[in-house]
Amino acid sequence: MKRKFKSISVILMSMIIISFAAAGCGAKKSSTSPESKPTMDVSKGNSGLSDGTTVTSNETSKSVTNTKAPLNASLEGQGKIIRNGIIQMETLGFDVAVKQILSKTTSMGGYVQSSNVSGTNIEAKLSEQSRRGVFILRIPKSKFDSFILDIGNLGSITSQQISAEDVTSQYFDTQAHLKSLTIQEERLLELLKKTGKLEDIIVLEKELSSVRYEIEGLTGSLKKWDNLIDFCTLNIEVIEVHKIKENSVSFADKIVDGFISSVNSLVDFGKCFVVIISIFIPYLVVLSIIFLIIRYIYKYIKKS
Repeated sequence: MKRKFKSISVILMSMIIISFAAAGCGAKKSSTSPESKPTMDVSKGNSGLSDGTTVTSNETSKSVTNTKAPLNASLEGQGKIIRNGIIQMETLGFDVAVKQILSKTTSMGGYVQSSNVSGTNIEAKLSEQSRRGVFILRIPKSKFDSFILDIGNLGSITSQQISAEDVTSQYFDTQAHLKSLTIQEERLLELLKKTGKLEDIIVLEKELSSVRYEIEGLTGSLKKWDNLIDFCTLNIEVIEVHKIKENSVSFADKIVDGFISSVNSLVDFGKCFVVIISIFIPYLVVLSIIFLIIRYIYKYIKKS
């Protein structure tokens, strides 16, 4: 028995030692393999210095990886939000309201993108809604909310919609792409100065024009976003009326609202009823089985 125990212990010790050795070898391989790959990539990049296109692509990829960290850091602290608004309002003093809207736009540092006034003066009394003015205003983002509050005092706002679009990720992705293209443009210009072959010059100028075309497109997109972010767009429709309508609910509307609320109540009751039944179904099944067993026993005892 002692010999068997010794042999078993020896086998177990040897297996433990082998497993530790295998784990150590695997760790060494995993630690050395990633380091060898980058060195090979770097050597490949160095070997392609004679070709202009390979040099720019390798160096551009390095610049992108280096600029991602600060871009992500700035993305956390800043938000690129585009805000828009649509307001419809009624007013008894059309001329005063329009004048104050335009003057407030200018005093707050905004500007009028477009304006359109149509209709007849209220004094003609041809209809309840005589004149109508539609204005597209660009208001600085820091004063957008206060501007809307001030506008509300010029009449009765019948409809108001405010929307916001977050373009933070698209903005910084475009900015990072633009930086990498700018670095690539500089590398191409350096290679263009160094080379003297006509074939290389033609290839480099073609690549340079393509890069500059992309830079112009991305620069235009960033400028457009900056303008939409810094200046919120507000569409205002001002309607001149004889009397501002009160938001009174008619008898027919009350009937419709009452019917809809009763239907919603019935639907909610039905949902609750289904939930209660689903809760009690397992208990009913168990009670039914117990009842059948008791009934069977009762009949058996009664027959005997």
